[in-house]
Amino acid sequence: MVKMILICGTCGNEVEMVPHQVGHQIQMSKLVNYGFRVDTPSIDKYGDIGDYEDIDDVDVELREIRINCSKCQDDYIVLEF
Repeated sequence: MVKMILICGTCGNEVEMVPHQVGHQIQMSKLVNYGFRVDTPSIDKYGDIGDYEDIDDVDVELREIRINCSKCQDDYIVLEF
């Protein structure tokens, strides 16, 4: 099992995320319960849905997700893909 631990380097706020579902998924939205906030992810889109007949012709790519410490309002981490 793989788990993820987030620790704020400024105030020491900490959360350990362990998957509890099939497929080893964790729910990032639950971080708010532990003093962290996930910003809107940065997503690149290639193509215009108006130019295509099929939604599969539009490519999207997750670029990054920023996670902020809500307790100290100072520290953050950016996960780049």
